[in-house]
Amino acid sequence: MFRKRLLSKAKQRVMLIRLISFFLVISLLPLLIIGTILDRNIRSSMKEELLAANSQHIQQTASTMEFMIGQISNQFRQLSIDTALKEFENYPRGNYYESLSGEYRSLDLPGLYFYIQTKERLIQTISKLKGSNEYIDSVYMYDSDKEMILTSDKMQFQKNLFYDFDWDKDIQSIQYFPTIMEPRLAKAKDHSYKTVIPMVFVSNTRMLDKSNNYVVVNLDVEALSHAFVSKLELKPGNTFFVLSSSGKMLLQDNDQGLTRHEVVDEAMLTQIDKMGNAGSIEYVDRGETVLINVQSSSSLGWKFVTITSLDEVYAAVSRIGDMILITCSILVVAIGLLIFAATRNIYNPIRHLLDFIHHNFESGGKKADSHWSELRLIRGSLEEIMEDRKSLQQKLRESLPANQEKFVYTLLHDHSLSRDEMNEKMAFFELELKFCGIHVWLILIEGFHDLNAGEEDKSLNKLRMINYVEQSLPSDRPNIVMEIVENQIIVLFNGEKSELQEGFKLAELIINTVESKFGIICTVGIAQFCEDIMQLPHSYEQAKEALLYRRMAGSCEVVYIEDVRMTGTPVFNYPKDKEEILIQALINGDLTQSRKILNQMIHDIKSHEGQVYYHQIKHALVQLLNRLVKMANDIRIDLNDLLEEEGNLFNSLNQKNNWFEITSWFDELITKLSNNLVHAVRDKKNRHIEQVLRMIDDNCGETMTLQNVAEQLGLNPSYLSRIFKDEQGVTFLEFLTEVRIARSKQLISQTNLKIKEIGEQVGYYKTNYFIKLFKEHTGLTPGDYRKLTNQLANDLEDNEVG
Repeated sequence: MFRKRLLSKAKQRVMLIRLISFFLVISLLPLLIIGTILDRNIRSSMKEELLAANSQHIQQTASTMEFMIGQISNQFRQLSIDTALKEFENYPRGNYYESLSGEYRSLDLPGLYFYIQTKERLIQTISKLKGSNEYIDSVYMYDSDKEMILTSDKMQFQKNLFYDFDWDKDIQSIQYFPTIMEPRLAKAKDHSYKTVIPMVFVSNTRMLDKSNNYVVVNLDVEALSHAFVSKLELKPGNTFFVLSSSGKMLLQDNDQGLTRHEVVDEAMLTQIDKMGNAGSIEYVDRGETVLINVQSSSSLGWKFVTITSLDEVYAAVSRIGDMILITCSILVVAIGLLIFAATRNIYNPIRHLLDFIHHNFESGGKKADSHWSELRLIRGSLEEIMEDRKSLQQKLRESLPANQEKFVYTLLHDHSLSRDEMNEKMAFFELELKFCGIHVWLILIEGFHDLNAGEEDKSLNKLRMINYVEQSLPSDRPNIVMEIVENQIIVLFNGEKSELQEGFKLAELIINTVESKFGIICTVGIAQFCEDIMQLPHSYEQAKEALLYRRMAGSCEVVYIEDVRMTGTPVFNYPKDKEEILIQALINGDLTQSRKILNQMIHDIKSHEGQVYYHQIKHALVQLLNRLVKMANDIRIDLNDLLEEEGNLFNSLNQKNNWFEITSWFDELITKLSNNLVHAVRDKKNRHIEQVLRMIDDNCGETMTLQNVAEQLGLNPSYLSRIFKDEQGVTFLEFLTEVRIARSKQLISQTNLKIKEIGEQVGYYKTNYFIKLFKEHTGLTPGDYRKLTNQLANDLEDNEVG
């Protein structure tokens, strides 16, 4: 008994048993494979640690150099706002004084003396710029107007006589300032040469639109290498260097006694260039495996590179074999627990799926065999799902005729479907009808010859009749024939307008044949030729209207709308354009304009009295009332409550005896509707604004934007912005900023959160922008405000203690 139960459980857990077996096989693979994996992991870990250390060194060096370059840029900004530079560049007669020679005129002496003083102050300022940083070798200031160069060693030269003749190479191609250029050999005053990295600034103190004046700060490459590279204390076999944006060597570790050609060849430079702005890669260089680590500085445009010998690092792994043996022994001991834990985790999804299947089986599905395996049980469940799907598809096919009738009924009445939507539904419901050129018939079944026939026989005869009509229509023309309402069969088929006469003959043939074969008495109403499917509701109304005249034409006849309409009767044109103007005036709250347009409309309708049928005038008044009722319903206004009438409004209109009563009744309706509409619109705006204020109060963080609020309320952002400004007197953004500043003041004074954290809580993730905005609104920075509130709190405590 126990054995049978055990075998039954095993059959139900075939997948689990297979998983356990698989893990057993995997765990007992040769120890050589385990050793290889461990060796690879150790090497990978050592490589990752080495990469992390190199990256940290590179990042520290890059940050320090960026800070140093930033200091120089700040010093230049101090120079650019110095009055000496501004006065010198914009001195009106500087060129004239520079061109003077020989004996000076007494008239020129005062201006010349002031000009010389200005230039002397500028030279002193340039010298201070050089002395502000130990890595600056020299500073040149070039004045393009005077073709003159001032140097940091207090010298002045004409451009063509300057000793460092190559100083302005490629300057004209610079597109933005400041720019760090490629390293070059700069010639010194004593004719010696030194490698420098030029930083080029442009002066922005010029009052007139002239050519640029440059300030060139030459950085001493040797001093930079000694300060930033040589002090890294790299291990033997490791190399560090810096490349410019074009791949040229800027700085390298010269303390190792290595030259550029000994460290980096062209192939390695190409590989480094392919790595992009950051990354690491193993590279074989002259038979030695090295690790290349690259990081870039976005502000400097430089690449910082370290090259480390992996062969020397991996030398420590030579005794890894002993450790592998010990590790594998431990793994053999723990293998049982590992298999148990691993198989349970992997088997969990299958177990959850089985639980789901069992739950559905127990709740009314098919009963599964208790001896089925997991996979067979899952397969059986999927087969059941597919059977259910096929059953649903069969039901859908069976309901297709009813759905077809609903869709055609929609086409025959006013609807909002687009042409694309109609085309898609035509295909889905398997209907064939082109959108242009449609003949529209409406067949009315008026009775049966066999008065004793049962409902089943009548229904069968109607189906036979529909089949016969479909077969009688031209086979090459798409058509739709179906009973759209009780005893009314709509016939739509494509054709040409010139084929109307052939259609009449075909309709007569159908009437006679249906009566003789099926005993069905019917009349066919034919509308005017329908040019486009969008006109189908109008054509359908024409076909129904034609059937209204069957009493004149007689039963079992073909009634064409144009044959029965009274062409001599004037056409009544409803003032639709004025109706739209009236509706717009009501929406705008313009009561005077609304009453004026109403009087004009009633006057237009009244002017047709005696010229058209009474029911046409009555229909026009009902159409006007219907439009007003629709408008009121759209904005949730009950006209019955508004007019204090309990009955049907259309009955009330029908009870008016003369034009005066009609006009007075409509005037009262328009007046009350306009007044109520103004209040309704105002209340709606107030509700929207209240919702916005609550939303801002609940969350004024980064996600609080006009666009997001408008989407949540289902409003147009422009409309929401306009009504918010009208109601609050300020824009949405101005109000949100005030709330955020108030919230930040509360957090600053009542919490110990950092300024950055407070800025993020109120929606400002750029701390500098938050500090600037806070100061604009309060006159204090967040830090100063915190100090002030803390001081006030301390003073208050002291006063309370005293």
